[in-house]
Amino acid sequence: MVMAIRTLTRVFTKLTLGRPTLTRELVTPHLPAFFGALANAVTSPRGDDRVTACAWEALRDCVCAHPVTFRPFVGKTRAAALTVLDGRGVASETERAVRELAVALHLCGPAPGTGGNQEGARKAHAPANEWVVLFHATVARLHAALDVLLEPVLEEHREGDRQDASEEAEMETPVLADRVNMLLRSVGSFFAVSTGQQPQIPLGSLMGAVSRILSVSTDPASTAHNPAIEKSSRELLFSFLPEIHAQTVDLVDTVANRLQSVLLPLVPSLLGHTVALCGQEGYSANLKVSVYNLTSTLLALAGPALGKDATLCLTPLLQTCCADLLAPRTPARAPTAAGPAQKKQKTKTIAHADSLLSATPAAPKFIPPGLPVAAGNLLATALSKLPAHHIRAELRVLLERTAILTGNKPALLAAVLFPSTAAERPGTVPFLVGAGVDAAVEALVRPRMPVVWTGPSREEVLKALHEEAEAEEADAEDEEGERRTHKRRRASPPTATATTTYPTTTTTTTTTTSATATAAAPRHQQQQFFSHHPLPLPPQRSVAAGISPDKPAALPSSQPVPPAMAAAMMYPTLRQVASSSTAAEASPVKMSLTEVKEEEAQDRASDDEMFSVPGIDMGDSSDDG
Repeated sequence: MVMAIRTLTRVFTKLTLGRPTLTRELVTPHLPAFFGALANAVTSPRGDDRVTACAWEALRDCVCAHPVTFRPFVGKTRAAALTVLDGRGVASETERAVRELAVALHLCGPAPGTGGNQEGARKAHAPANEWVVLFHATVARLHAALDVLLEPVLEEHREGDRQDASEEAEMETPVLADRVNMLLRSVGSFFAVSTGQQPQIPLGSLMGAVSRILSVSTDPASTAHNPAIEKSSRELLFSFLPEIHAQTVDLVDTVANRLQSVLLPLVPSLLGHTVALCGQEGYSANLKVSVYNLTSTLLALAGPALGKDATLCLTPLLQTCCADLLAPRTPARAPTAAGPAQKKQKTKTIAHADSLLSATPAAPKFIPPGLPVAAGNLLATALSKLPAHHIRAELRVLLERTAILTGNKPALLAAVLFPSTAAERPGTVPFLVGAGVDAAVEALVRPRMPVVWTGPSREEVLKALHEEAEAEEADAEDEEGERRTHKRRRASPPTATATTTYPTTTTTTTTTTSATATAAAPRHQQQQFFSHHPLPLPPQRSVAAGISPDKPAALPSSQPVPPAMAAAMMYPTLRQVASSSTAAEASPVKMSLTEVKEEEAQDRASDDEMFSVPGIDMGDSSDDG
């Protein structure tokens, strides 16, 4: 049954939203029957609790999605919701669904008018007006319950303004306390459920009820007692006041989160009420959690704008917050039983009874799970939102010490970002880094600031770079010119210098003998001889009488040849040399070409060493990606 209700609820609310065809064919025909079945389920006195709770949740979701279709069932559903809210022993989830459904019924108001008269304008704002009417009715019921509950004390601002509370007059104090708490949660539901239009929030009526509740405290010095009521009734009321105050503070926290800056004028007075409650009823852990949450919300709204008096007013509350964070949370260890070996080693000692009592470890007080979280949030908010120059030095030291000992990283970060005005005190940056490095701490400790130019100006750097580029271009041109010169020298053919002698006209036998003698002469003797005796100039002959291979040139008779040089200068004709000896033996030109090739090879190697470019590592091709 529960799964069927949840499935149909999802079909009617989520799956068909924004689909006109499915809405027309599936939702419109079957939704009224589904609403009737849910209304019967919630009003049945013998129904299953799980089915009833699921039916309330389904009604809440379906009314918010299809308020017009639910109009015929508004009266019946509202009566059932009030019956559930007035009772006791309802599960928290079910009560929440019923409260939100009771608030969402304002969406089922009359249809907006289409005319331009006053009636049409009134119908156009029907949902907002219905919301205001329901709100005033809930606040009135709250005041009626408070009139009966607060009878043991004297309320000056409510004297003469009592309402008819015949129904609440017959209730006992515990029942009335539960009713007041439920009504406070119902008022908070008005600020948690979305509305179709913007209503005019009666903030004065709300804050009047809040002030009435917070003005009554358990302190006998600040509360006047009603002499007509017994002391036992007054003490019973005081036992329920911390819970009622905690629920009221939660209501103000919900309103502050929804209205935000609208509550700025009320922040100082609300902070004063919270500090007074924490000082008078600090023994209630639930009240402390609510006070810490509300203080964090109010400081986030108006903390930097608080004056010195408002900041100093928070000193007792912040000291209590630090004490709660530093309180021991582990139970005291029980003494272990000593073994037989240890018992033998023990010696008899005499101890006084008072010393044994004083040595007993004290058990730590109970701390609810939500208290450390709320206190830690308040500590971080106080360090980041309160003006640092208004916080006393002793309180600042206590806040930072608590943040360090508890390892509260947001509080440490706030202490670093908003340091104290006392310059002689050490900072908390080392403790912040020790608590753990994340993106925020890294940006704070090692900020990536823009580069600050401390060298020469930009124009000077550009000018130096331009001159360096011109010098490199000039060097490159010089090297290119030298390279081209070397290439040109290699490309030109080598000139083989051959010494030609002109022997005298003699017989063939003499020429052959002279050639043999010349070939047999040592080379070093020839070099020594030519160094002391230069060669004679060749004869001046005409072009017509040129030299032919068959006709050797003869020296003129006017230039005598020394006898020692005759054998070296007697060369045969070219044709005779070619026929009688090989080219390697008789051709000085061939021998000169071999030497020239060796010199060219040496020059080429020296050029390569001179113009060699050092290798540059360009990286892998994969780095381009």
